[in-house]
Amino acid sequence: MNIQKSLFLLFIGVSFFLLNIACNKDTTNNDQTDGADLVLHNGKIYTVNQTQKWAEAIAISEGEIIYVGNDEGMDEFIGDNTKVEDLGGKMVMPGIHDVHQHPLEAMSPLGVCFLSNEEEDAEKFIGEVSGCRHEKPSGVDFLFGGGHSIFTILEAERPPVDILDDAIEDIPVLIMEETSHSMWVNSKALEIAGIDANTPNPSGGVISKDEITGKPDGLLLDGAGDFLIDAF
Repeated sequence: MNIQKSLFLLFIGVSFFLLNIACNKDTTNNDQTDGADLVLHNGKIYTVNQTQKWAEAIAISEGEIIYVGNDEGMDEFIGDNTKVEDLGGKMVMPGIHDVHQHPLEAMSPLGVCFLSNEEEDAEKFIGEVSGCRHEKPSGVDFLFGGGHSIFTILEAERPPVDILDDAIEDIPVLIMEETSHSMWVNSKALEIAGIDANTPNPSGGVISKDEITGKPDGLLLDGAGDFLIDAF
């Protein structure tokens, strides 16, 4: 028998041997190889689910919760690479995430004109805003401030833009109200931002306009105010 034939028969023999092992291997726990990434057990897990407020164990795979229940039911989610942590009776609860933030209220270094939210007459802000001009940082070509109540602006007898123009008309003025959901601006700010009677409302915002003339009245709500801030 030549060597090539011997090697061929050896190859066939080894192949059948390996195939026999594979066919007789116990596959009842094959799913364990693909188990959860993380299993927490022996804990007090608050689910915020009225029909199942508390659980003992939880399994997580690829960032998703795939099991919430008792310790006995977690075994099928434990694979070769699963990280298992015994909580020792400690509590687990959903994360508390702040999905509504106002970063611009974190005392912007450009903000120099802060108005009272207790003032009910918008006309009285004219002198105060005018005086803020001297506090504007060097090199900044607009005035930014905030703090007033939007109701003060809504209840004004004159268009808000006219009131702010009386305070400062040659540079843009942007005054954010106390909840930061609207911006009070002058004509110069509207001009530079390219906002006029034909400008449509941006996504998530409203450009308040005079009911008769259709011209912007100086009040920009939510996304409309953000749109203007981006212009500067």
